[in-house]
Amino acid sequence: MNLPRRFKRLSRKEKKLFFRAFRCLFVAFLKTSFLPMKKYIRCMGTENKVINFVPDEKTAAFLADLKQAIRRAAKYAPFKSKCLQQAYAGKLILNRENIPATIFFGVAKDDMGGLKAHAWLKSGDFFVSGGKESPAFTVVSFFS
Repeated sequence: MNLPRRFKRLSRKEKKLFFRAFRCLFVAFLKTSFLPMKKYIRCMGTENKVINFVPDEKTAAFLADLKQAIRRAAKYAPFKSKCLQQAYAGKLILNRENIPATIFFGVAKDDMGGLKAHAWLKSGDFFVSGGKESPAFTVVSFFS
């Protein structure tokens, strides 16, 4: 099935969230590509602070929809949209919605003995992005 046909099957709410995620992914791509980290990290929140948060049903549904929208937007983006950009885009959207979230940065050794990095976003106990890979990484910093 081709992309336009799949896109037509999405609800209006899903389409709106997809475009919002796509826009924020693009902003995240621009910031992470052209600005030094110390400039864009300010938007991520307070360093080494986790907010305990239990989402209600409506918020939990929004988080699940956002996770799917970010995944879809990243899949079809013609620019780099790896874990850092996805976590940053999700944080931008959740900040606008006044939903607390924490971006985690982690490192792990790869098969060759070098370091690899990963970023993921959590709101309460819900992984908005990058959650599948996160157990393999040691957290080095986080922002709420």
